[in-house]
Amino acid sequence: MLYLLDTNALVALRRKNPVLISKLKSHSPSAICYSVITTGEIHKGIVQHPTEKAIAMWEHWQQLLALFAPIDFTSEAAMIWGRLLHETRRQQSGPRDLLIAATALAYGMTVITHNTQEFNRIEGLLVEDWQV
Repeated sequence: MLYLLDTNALVALRRKNPVLISKLKSHSPSAICYSVITTGEIHKGIVQHPTEKAIAMWEHWQQLLALFAPIDFTSEAAMIWGRLLHETRRQQSGPRDLLIAATALAYGMTVITHNTQEFNRIEGLLVEDWQV
């Protein structure tokens, strides 16, 4: 099984969440990935800081991200995302979460997130919370 780390899982890993770390260690590192969408979410948080601090933060994030393989957002994921936007149009689903969900569906991956309420709304998406 392949796992796609949501941004909040990576933040918890950066904060050294012991439950998450334990669950990560029980899986092969090659089975755990992150979406390039997450890279954008991380940068969104970094760019609000002064340049020197932002550079240091990004260097730290690069070290953490290097532990996992990045997964690209493909044309197939884009089509799934369009369907999800339509299906969830009456819900308050975050568009970035839908991009991550679409990526997971396109690659047949399970999303690892502490935000299960948001992701469990998506039919057919496998979701696990490794922080509990």
